[in-house]
Formats: sequence, C-alpha cells, structure tokens
Amino acid sequence: MNQQLSSIFSLDRTIGTWTQAIVLLTVGAIPVLAGIFVASEMNQARDERSLAEFAARAVRQADMVHGQVLNAMRDVEAIPGDPCSGTFLEAIRRIAMTYRYVSDVGALGNGRYLCTSRQGVTQADKVHFSHSKATSGPYTWIFWHQSKDIPNKAALFDHRGRFVAVDPAMYVDLVDLRGREIAVFDSDTQRLLAITPRADTRRMPSPFRSRSPSDGPPTPRAWRNLVTHSTAYPLSIVVRSQTPGLLIEGIDLLLLWGCAGASAGGTAAWVARRMFRRHQSLPFALRTAIRRNRLDVHYQPIVDMSTRKTVGIEALVRWYREHETVSPAVFVPIAEQHNLIQPLTELVMRTALDELAPLLRTSRSLYVSINVSVEELQTQRFLKMLNECCAKHAISRDQVKVEATERRLMSKARARSAIDALRDAGYAVLIDDFGTGYSNLSYLNHFKIDGLKVDKSFVGKANREAAADLLVTHIAAMAQTLDLLIVAEGVETEEQAHYLRSKGITYAQGWHYARAMSVGELITQLHRENR
Repeated sequence: MNQQLSSIFSLDRTIGTWTQAIVLLTVGAIPVLAGIFVASEMNQARDERSLAEFAARAVRQADMVHGQVLNAMRDVEAIPGDPCSGTFLEAIRRIAMTYRYVSDVGALGNGRYLCTSRQGVTQADKVHFSHSKATSGPYTWIFWHQSKDIPNKAALFDHRGRFVAVDPAMYVDLVDLRGREIAVFDSDTQRLLAITPRADTRRMPSPFRSRSPSDGPPTPRAWRNLVTHSTAYPLSIVVRSQTPGLLIEGIDLLLLWGCAGASAGGTAAWVARRMFRRHQSLPFALRTAIRRNRLDVHYQPIVDMSTRKTVGIEALVRWYREHETVSPAVFVPIAEQHNLIQPLTELVMRTALDELAPLLRTSRSLYVSINVSVEELQTQRFLKMLNECCAKHAISRDQVKVEATERRLMSKARARSAIDALRDAGYAVLIDDFGTGYSNLSYLNHFKIDGLKVDKSFVGKANREAAADLLVTHIAAMAQTLDLLIVAEGVETEEQAHYLRSKGITYAQGWHYARAMSVGELITQLHRENR
C-alpha cells in the first residue's frame, strides 16, 4: 500500500507541471500588470488635475491682466480736459505706474499717436498695426502694434481716442517648469490675444467651435488640451500640456503600485499553488470523482462452493484515476475522514441497483450485497434511499443484503437501532470483516444479524496456522449454532476452499471462483453457469 501511495503522490506531483507553471505565472503577473495599469491611470488622473489647476492659474493671470487694462482704461477716460494737456500727461503717467501690467497709456487722433505716458507729446507718428482692428464691447483692440514710440510688441485697447497698451505676454506670464503652453482669446472678437513663446496654435483647439479637417494637424496623443473660460471677462483660455511618461513623472506611483501588484501577485501565486496541491490531493480528487460520477462499480460473485454456482453478488467500488487504479484500502478511509462516505455509499447503492435490477428481477434467488458503514446505517437517509431504489426497480427487499462495516467505535445502542430498522424493513444484515477491527464477538451479543463474512486475513492462514485455524473453526461453529449465513472472503486456492468446506462453510468469494467484474462480464458469467 505504501508503494501505491508513493506512486500516486508522485503522479500528483508530475501531472500538469507545465500547466501549473503557466497558470502560476499568469496569476502572479496579472496583479503586477494591474498595478502598472492603476499607476498609469492614477498618473493620468494626476496629470489631468494638474492641467486643470494650471488652467485655473492661467485664467487668474489673464483676469488679473485684463482687469488692470480695463481699470486703466476707465481711469484714462475719466481724466478731464483736453488730451495731451499737462494735466492729462501727469494723469496718464500716474496710471501707467499704478497698473503693473499696463505698458503705456496715451491718446490717438486721426490714426496717429498724440501723446503717451512714456514719450509725452509725440511727433504724431502714424499708428502701424500688423493685424486688423476688432471691437470688444465698447472698446477696440488694435492688435500687435510696434513703433518707435512703443518699441515692444503690444496690444492697444482704444476707446474714443484714448488707449491703454499692454504686452500680450503678460496674459500668459506664468512660471511653469513643465513647459505647458497657454493661448488667450478675446471671446467677443474670437481673436488671439496672447500665446506662450514657441507654442503651435495650429495644434490647439479653437475654444469657439468644433474641430474640422481644415483646422490643421490634429493634436498628437502625447499632448493634452484643456479649454476654459473666464467668468469675469470675455476671455477664453486654452492650455496644452505634454502627457508625462509613467517612468518620468509617475515613477512614484509606478513603484508604489508595482510593488503592491508584485506583493499581490506573489500572494495570489502562493494561494494558487496551494489550490493546485489541494485540487490534486486525493481527498479533493475523490470528492470530484464522486460528484461527477467517475467511480465504477464492479461485482464479485458469491458462490456455493459445493455447486460453484453464483448465489449472490457483492458490489465493490473501483476508482481509476489518471490511468492508475486507487485501492479501496486507500480511498475508503479517506472518504470516511473527509465526510465523503455518505455520497460514496449512495453512488454505489444506486449504481448497483440500477445495473443489477434486470438480473435480480429475473433470478429471484440471486441477491446483491452492499457495503455500508455502521455510521452511515444510523442515518435515516440511507434506509429511505434504499427503499426508494428497491421500489423504483421492483426489487424484492430480501434480495438486498447490507454488509455492515465498523471502522471506528460507535454507540452500540444507536447501531442496534439502525440494524433493527433495516431488518424490520426486510433487508438482511451481515457483519463484514468479522474478527477484525471493531467487528468482533461482541456484535453477536449486542445485535440481531443474519450472517457473517469471515475476513480474508483468516482465510488465507487458516489451513497453515493453528491460531487462524482455531478462530475460523469457532466462527463457523458459532454461525451454525446461531443459524447465521457465513461467507468466506478471499478464497484463492482449491486447498482453501476444501478446508472451508470441511469446517461447514458453504459460501465463499475470491479469485479462485471469480474476480470482481463489470456488469457486462457478470451477465456473461451467469449465462455460462446456467448453460
């Protein structure tokens, strides 16, 4: 048995090694990949939040600049007297100094500069502007002007001949180490007011309409755009940011979630390995085999040794696992230890009665013997199922014998009640493996039974060892005195059969007469006997 167990466990370790490796690698890798994915998503979400915060800063900057331009314009309009008078020049110089983002203040007339806060009264240079005028509310934008009086590129905010000049770069004057781009538009004129240096307006979406094929090349996936609008002024702001790489700006998240994924993956692989071992263990495999009805029932004839004719059939369960037979001596104790004996007994009983029903109905003198643990006998479920199966197949109850086996000590009172219930229902009860374990002489004193089965360990030694001979002799004598059916198990030679007959034992089973066989082989055997 130890050699067989070693062979079985060795087979368990080798079968499916590659499948296990693939599954374990997959189970371990999935959490790692999930961690990387989560890190990527979180990095993207963080970038979106950062871009939104940057856009809010851009709006605040544009609002602040535009607010100063409008306030300066109102102050210029409120100056009394003629433009370019001494009072006017003093006032516009004060305004230019008051507002940080205002680069110049002055007056225009007939398309010429009349005076500015920087130059005072000018030589009436003509205003040159590189873009057209545009009206924004009551004011007029004169875009991107540059002259010797206003040397830097500027936008002029004009109303009734009085203007405020502002450097457009002030609208996008934000310190940003990531090099994100900003474009500020006047919502009324839909004209660009300012843009960060080296920014490509062709790749920026218009804040006023949907993108069309004529809008230029699309934004690469490595860039992200966000359009927002000022709530204080008619300004629209577009910010554009290059999507950060996970290995560059998301390295902290990658390390965090990568390590978490690796930890989870290792745990998952460990759990999967334990599950593999559990699934490949005999208890789990047996549970699966019972649930999927993958156990076979074979039948060993019980013969009358004087006529060599079959009088009964013992149903024996067989388990063929992965091209190897697992001995009942191995898996039946496992079934008892793992609460599988009840479904195992039910499987054997239902299969045997289903397959043998035609034989039993045809040969009323034939009986089937089913092994049941005393523990299982004590459940009302077994007797109920047995009654149902006999009724279903029209099998007479006196054709079913129950072989009670006790592998561990049970309550004698409960066992006696269960055995009495079976006998009252019309079923004969035999004690299996009599003389071994807990199946001893005390059974004859406590229980009303119909027969005994002498264990094969005694049968094989009885004609050679004095102790075994004495025990078999006394068992046979007691059975005859108590009028009990007695069956000898494990008869393998004619010498053993002759010895048993000399002791008054009539019935036997073993390889000397027939091995356990399938129902088809059994039918053939019975036909051969009856010819």
